[in-house]
Amino acid sequence: GRTIGTTTPCASMAARIAHVACCETKAMAKGYVSRGMEHRGKRSWINASGIPLSKNKVVTNHVHSYVSSSNQPLLQRLYACRRAAAAVGEVEDAGVESPWDVEDCRLVLSDGSILRGSAFGAKGTAVGEVVFNTALTGYQEILTDPSYAGQFVVFTQPHIGNTGINMEDMESGTQPLNKKQCHLGGIVVRRLSPLVSNYRSNMTLGEYLEKNNVIGIANVDTRALTRKLREGCQVGCISTDASLTDEELQEKARGWSILGLDLIKTVSTKEVYEWDEGTDG
Repeated sequence: GRTIGTTTPCASMAARIAHVACCETKAMAKGYVSRGMEHRGKRSWINASGIPLSKNKVVTNHVHSYVSSSNQPLLQRLYACRRAAAAVGEVEDAGVESPWDVEDCRLVLSDGSILRGSAFGAKGTAVGEVVFNTALTGYQEILTDPSYAGQFVVFTQPHIGNTGINMEDMESGTQPLNKKQCHLGGIVVRRLSPLVSNYRSNMTLGEYLEKNNVIGIANVDTRALTRKLREGCQVGCISTDASLTDEELQEKARGWSILGLDLIKTVSTKEVYEWDEGTDG
């Protein structure tokens, strides 16, 4: 609920909340729902026009920050009321998307721990050794570091993806003989940035991972996970496949080991080549 960057209204969010609030009013009038919006002083998030407010100012154009703050239960309730009204034909169902992140991905560790979050990047199931990295910057260099082959990297830096991906900062894969760039098996983050702001950016982090067939999971308590990893090595299984049970994913994690894998073969170039580009400075 804090003002971030600017006080310019977020048109899409304001319109969505106003529309959903209207639906809630209709639903309550017809008796379809019994509980309305709560206004608790500083937690009065919308005015009569449905505009987000914070200390009588329009909150923010940072949509993700607004949705993920403590007003999330209110948005969930508004969304449910909007669906209730649409279900009985009081309003046209325009297919309004859920205003909060969906938990459609799981990270299951070999010790049985289950962490649920939101998927980004590629879809599917992958198994690897779970490690953490404490770097505050340079997530792209970590993604393209061949030494992370066969591993899932947990970023302790809570905000990842804000500068996108560019073609100049790759640690590997720039030669035609070795086009594979992202060598790790998956990434785990606390918060995936919904916005990219960098003049060199060519694509978002999610788009890059999808191109390289790497699964990402966001909205995970990376602090708690890191504390667990400091106690001992863990193998994990990341999956977006809802048909697999937690027990099946745990068995996949328990049945995998990084020991004995010839990972050098997977990250090395296929042929010998000469370096003739020189270096700056």
